[in-house]
Amino acid sequence: ALEEPLATTADTLRQAWQTWADGPPEPVGLAAHLEGHFDAVDVALADLRSAVTAELDRHDAAWRAVAGTLAGYAAQAKKCGGLAPRRNAARAALTWLKQEDNHLKNQRLRPIADEAKAIWAALRQESNVDIAGITLEGTSTRRHVEIAASIDGTDAPGVTVLSQGELHALALALFLPRATMPSSPFRFIVLDDPVQAMDPAKVDGLLDVLTQLARNRQVVVFSHDDRLATAARHASSDATIVKVTREEGSRVHVSGESDPAQRYLMDAWALIKDEGIDEPTTRRILPGILRLAVEAAARDRFFTHLYATGTSRADVEQAWESARKTSAKVALTVYGEARHDLTPWLNKRSYRRRALGICTSGMHHGAAGDLVSAHRDVKDLVADIARTS
Repeated sequence: ALEEPLATTADTLRQAWQTWADGPPEPVGLAAHLEGHFDAVDVALADLRSAVTAELDRHDAAWRAVAGTLAGYAAQAKKCGGLAPRRNAARAALTWLKQEDNHLKNQRLRPIADEAKAIWAALRQESNVDIAGITLEGTSTRRHVEIAASIDGTDAPGVTVLSQGELHALALALFLPRATMPSSPFRFIVLDDPVQAMDPAKVDGLLDVLTQLARNRQVVVFSHDDRLATAARHASSDATIVKVTREEGSRVHVSGESDPAQRYLMDAWALIKDEGIDEPTTRRILPGILRLAVEAAARDRFFTHLYATGTSRADVEQAWESARKTSAKVALTVYGEARHDLTPWLNKRSYRRRALGICTSGMHHGAAGDLVSAHRDVKDLVADIARTS
């Protein structure tokens, strides 16, 4: 399409030409018509010629500006064309460098990956997910850790097959090797609530891993969950367990952590000494707390003994669950059989029978007699259970 000024000039010429061409047919009139309208056609044609010349000059000026730039590009393109072999060699070298960089990183990662797999093997406990390999993949902003997993020997799509507890275990398996590298200046590890979503078997595995690490470094674990501390007691670990309590005014109180049986005994003693609770209520509640103390002592001793013999957690828990009554739990701990007659063992110390009676019949009728004496009898019974070999 023509520019508007040029189009207007062309229309003027077209109209003048049409008028000039529309003359009368007879010769004399035609001659006069052509002569009379010629000047208009001549002027319009000159105007169009000037407009076209100006438009061509404008286009030529615009092209000259672009032509200079294109000439520069053409020269550069010609020069670069001659450098194509060097460019290709540089690209190949860059690709090789990236591959070697990734290879060297994976070489440095291999000891960490091997240790992570070993830790995972300890933590996976009863999980059918195996970690086949850990590698670094990708470049630049797409770098990531690739975890090859398998389920019962069949390849699986990485961490998507892991449960929440397995993900926590895997995170620990990846973190601990990095935190314990020989080059690390830190000879301690601090973990915050590492047993989240872990089943009991994985907690046992975590205890084994931390026990190994504690041979040459300090391991500190903070947790609201008592399962790791319980596992440490059952495994006769030499771990130091302390209780940290934040009191009013954000005062922090640190005390030695007692086992569950001792905590129940302290709760029972506090109940006996609480003057704000009437005696009938105390007598009704006390047997339940004392029974919990006896069963906790029996459970701790039973689990500790069987773990020391190498019995699996599943078998230990199954045996414990089979003992429904308090007397059966004590018999299981003392004799290894829930149905074993406790009479000979109870008769060796008079307080044993009294204490067990408080924890059994006392549940139905309430505590009778002197409450302080009842507490002392149960405390002695708990001590005897704890000493059972």
